Amino acid sequence: MVDYTEIEKQLIGIWLQNTMLQYVELFKPDDFFLFKGTFSKIQATIKENKEVTIPTVSGEYKTSELAKLSIAAFPNQIETFVASMQEIIAGRKFDKKIKQEYSGTPYEKASQVIESMREVVPSEQKKNINGQLLDLMDVIDDRKKADKSMLYGIPKLDKKTNGIHKENLIIVSGRPGTGKSAFALQIANHVLANKKKVLFVSLEMGETELLERLVMHLSDIDGGNMKTGDLTKYEWRETSVAIDIISKYDLIINTRIRTISQLRIEIAKIMPDLVILDQLGLIRDEGKHPSRREEIVNITRKLKMMAMDFKLPIIALAQINRDANENLPTLANLKESGSIEEDSNVVIMLHTLSREQCKKSNFTYFDEESGKKSALIILGKHRNGEVGKVNAVYIGKKYKFMEVEK
Repeated sequence: MVDYTEIEKQLIGIWLQNTMLQYVELFKPDDFFLFKGTFSKIQATIKENKEVTIPTVSGEYKTSELAKLSIAAFPNQIETFVASMQEIIAGRKFDKKIKQEYSGTPYEKASQVIESMREVVPSEQKKNINGQLLDLMDVIDDRKKADKSMLYGIPKLDKKTNGIHKENLIIVSGRPGTGKSAFALQIANHVLANKKKVLFVSLEMGETELLERLVMHLSDIDGGNMKTGDLTKYEWRETSVAIDIISKYDLIINTRIRTISQLRIEIAKIMPDLVILDQLGLIRDEGKHPSRREEIVNITRKLKMMAMDFKLPIIALAQINRDANENLPTLANLKESGSIEEDSNVVIMLHTLSREQCKKSNFTYFDEESGKKSALIILGKHRNGEVGKVNAVYIGKKYKFMEVEK
């Protein structure tokens, strides 16, 4: 049997953390027995567009009591608590309706029972086709807005995909050394420049290295000089300008996350517009799994559910098998699990072209000594549109991909 006391404590505790507030609108004060007054104040605070804090919503409880609830709450389990609370509310309504006396003919009584039972279903589950069509209109409107704010920053890739969409799991893959992290940073920079919040989770690099790469991406600095600290006056000036730009970004770098549950908690805490995970092969799922392959299956499924639950895009970097040959990579080359392909909405594969491949495709070859590599950005999977290839050059010293003509 569901313990309504614990469920109420968890929901109120989560909202006292000023997080997951989108779920408040699913309930009314009368739905709560123990925390009716506190919930009313939380609801009123949200309507006034103010921050939910313990002192302002304490109601019939001491702030110390509410602080204990907040500390003991688990935001990453909000969906479970919401579903349980809705079951409790439905149960109360059912008990009340079933005891109600109905009048009229048997047919009329049956009609009254059916009509009254409709009120038992939680409002979130009663959405009819008209409500779903309104949701579709919101999605279409979001796609229009995405043209300006949520883009990859590669014109042809943005044209093919119409940008980065909410609720999407996007995989960026490639062999080692093809510039996956640089590509992810380039996307992050483009989104950040459009006043969005980005959570960049790195399991390979520290904060300093990531920020250094972002500075080099934004500025005209010799990578060798940056590594030695021997910068010219011009390069110092460029560095200062880049640092000033980055300081205004809403960028959160986290290098301490190790598990998929920790990632979910962090997302719930800061509610970013975009999440980038570098990389998929290094994060872990709690519990025991028969193999790493099975673990990856669980991880990709949870990443997809996170993207849908929080209504945001998640970009995860993944390796292509080292034993794959030097031909163009395919979805079959994704390392460790077919679930990476199955759960993703978009799969982008980065590939560095050899001299022979460039000659064969009549594509300009960039010698590595120039600090550039001829590359292809391959849209290998696009659930809602076309696939294809974009000719590019990867400028290693600038950690930047640029679209080029053949």
